[in-house]
Amino acid sequence: MTFLSRLSLSLILVGGGIAAHAAVPTALVPDDPAARGSAIAEFESARMHALAAKVAGTTTGPGTPKANPLRAYPPSCAAAPLPDKPSGPTVTKRMQLWKTNYAGSINLREDVTISVWRLPCSSSGAATRYNPDGAANAITLMRIDRDAANEGVDVAFPTMPYVQASQNGSDMNDYKSLVRTPLEPNTVVSESPFNVPLIKSTTFVLENYALPNVRYFTFSDAFKLRINPVLGVSALVDIDVPAYAPTAQDYPSAFEPREIDGYAAAQWVNSELNEGLLLQVTEAIGPNNALQRQVVFDLLVEDTNGDPLWLVGNAAFAANARSVEIELGYLANGLQLQPWGTATIEVADCNHLEVTYVPNDGLAEPIPTFSGLTTYDRLFTANGMTCE
Repeated sequence: MTFLSRLSLSLILVGGGIAAHAAVPTALVPDDPAARGSAIAEFESARMHALAAKVAGTTTGPGTPKANPLRAYPPSCAAAPLPDKPSGPTVTKRMQLWKTNYAGSINLREDVTISVWRLPCSSSGAATRYNPDGAANAITLMRIDRDAANEGVDVAFPTMPYVQASQNGSDMNDYKSLVRTPLEPNTVVSESPFNVPLIKSTTFVLENYALPNVRYFTFSDAFKLRINPVLGVSALVDIDVPAYAPTAQDYPSAFEPREIDGYAAAQWVNSELNEGLLLQVTEAIGPNNALQRQVVFDLLVEDTNGDPLWLVGNAAFAANARSVEIELGYLANGLQLQPWGTATIEVADCNHLEVTYVPNDGLAEPIPTFSGLTTYDRLFTANGMTCE
């Protein structure tokens, strides 16, 4: 057996954390390689029958930006790179994976650590396919850690197992239970194929396959995850993952405002106050190739005469910031920008923007003076930037 045709460079090159154990490889008994090959062939045959028949191509261009219709979490939840260390409530199991070399001439087993945990996502309360009851959203991650003594060793290495799931009593007898495991979020077809080398410890996202008849799983609900190295029934490891129910102690970030990023860029309105706010989030490469982010704030209000007035401003901010203070100004006679005060923005969730205003003292009529917290509702979602 050779692995060169299925080699995934992304799996070989990714960095990772280090587990705390070191194990001696376990040799397979003579019959195991043949039995394993037979089981894999049967499983893959059934899986391939699920794929559409290949026909002559007709499409010459790429697709248009849009959210994955089979997504398992809000697209606004995460971006690459994935964390290399679990956090919050984590389910951990030790198990053995098949261990071989590039030529397939070695038949061993290697002990690894499997970890499953969740990262909180924004939760606006809307019912979605991945969250039918509109409860709290999360992204579910799985990590395979090699022991410290084996990390990065490529003379012999474990290989990717099948990852399967069961939910609401569904079985795990065939390909319909397979879980897609890409190395980064917000993919549509990317996966970590069965049997590719695992040279370094790696974190994966649990996703749904876009295949006919393959089950759709809601990973924020309770489910059973099966790690199947195809080494016999005794080598299967089932992990019971409880429903995601965040508390301030276990998931403090679930109760904080969203990090400010491009998903906050939208038109926001407060119908009661007859105010409209256009918020833009920009980025540029600055000195030393540093990424610079900026928020641009344009608020349309009425002055004390009932005439329209723009309060505008912008401010740079650091990645992962959850709050930004912006100095605002207004256009006076002669179109000169005059200072008005400050606005501090926080994205409460994808559908609500909170702005705290502090006006300067001594603003002359008809310039409006208002202070305190105002909440704005999202008017639209930008194409390809679905925030939920």
